[in-house]
Amino acid sequence: MTAVLTETRPRLVGDGEVDFSTCLDLERPYVFVWDVNGYYTALGISTDASRLQIREAYQRLEGWNSFRLTYIVKQLLDPEKREVYDKIPLGSIFVDYWVETALRRAAAKKNISLMASGEATYEKIYGGLGFDAKDVVDKDPWSGQYGDLHIVDQLEKEDYGWSYYLWDTDDRSEVAQILDWWRNLLSVEVGTRNGKLRLAVGLFGDPDFQEQWRVHWVGYRTVVLLGDHPMDLLVSKAIPSEWKIDFLREIARSCASELLEFVDLN
Repeated sequence: MTAVLTETRPRLVGDGEVDFSTCLDLERPYVFVWDVNGYYTALGISTDASRLQIREAYQRLEGWNSFRLTYIVKQLLDPEKREVYDKIPLGSIFVDYWVETALRRAAAKKNISLMASGEATYEKIYGGLGFDAKDVVDKDPWSGQYGDLHIVDQLEKEDYGWSYYLWDTDDRSEVAQILDWWRNLLSVEVGTRNGKLRLAVGLFGDPDFQEQWRVHWVGYRTVVLLGDHPMDLLVSKAIPSEWKIDFLREIARSCASELLEFVDLN
């Protein structure tokens, strides 16, 4: 028995790209890119996007108004930097501008705390270097604004750059990340079965735990919806990301096989 839905149809969240392709013909062998710093996600493009598609995404999003998007595009348009980024495994850190800034700010905060408590002196920590350590903490170096407030405000304005559907379930900050994994894994599983589909993804509420996934058509779009009952596990910080990915991969494999049979019959 299928769970009863109170919403008559899925609702679209976000204002970026919705559909993605599962065609892997141009990738031999297919390389799965984890997009560890969210570069491709921010632009709303696939990890195998061409240079032209990267530029088009940047123009569509008016990326010149965003320091982050401009930085990302410069990284991805540099073949050597992009190759290094694409090979970063899940769970590893790709040290870019934001990571360096976070490390620098964290170190400065720790040092200020040590000086405030009398555990260390300025001269001992910095060796007499002529700069104000507190300024590193209070000011964000690329904005010139007060860092803590400015960075939070900036992050609230920066979204994932792509859209997804929700059906009888709430949107949470973690949903986009989980659905991004779901989208990538579906792309691989369908593509390796020689499937060439245009799909969208989403999340649906399933209080009766009846379905792990379902297919629904919204206009001309084929939407593959993930059931929301495992979300508490998938967003838990206590569970390793590798386990979460393996769990979603098994669902994606089952879904891909049945999805292609269903599409062929219809």
